[in-house]
Amino acid sequence: MIVYNNIKDEEYDIPNEHLFLGDCLGVALRPRGRDDNHIIINVLTGDDDYWIIGGDVDCSSSWIDDLIEQLNKANEWMKENALPDTYPNGAFGYKFK
Repeated sequence: MIVYNNIKDEEYDIPNEHLFLGDCLGVALRPRGRDDNHIIINVLTGDDDYWIIGGDVDCSSSWIDDLIEQLNKANEWMKENALPDTYPNGAFGYKFK
């Protein structure tokens, strides 16, 4: 699915298994860069058939449960499908396999 970043004027083609979409809010997991498979998290806002990365997109606080549900789904996906990236001083997040 194509996700839009209005701030950077970029589009990202994110595999559906890396998207956790609610009715209005969602979470996208994507690599930090072309040669860096560390997972970064983007909060998404739905607008008709478009999903937009955070930035200056606002929504009603009534959608907070929707966001929490999608964050929990993304977290579980990473625990089950990604590699923990640890260093001697503690966890550093996750990486795509």
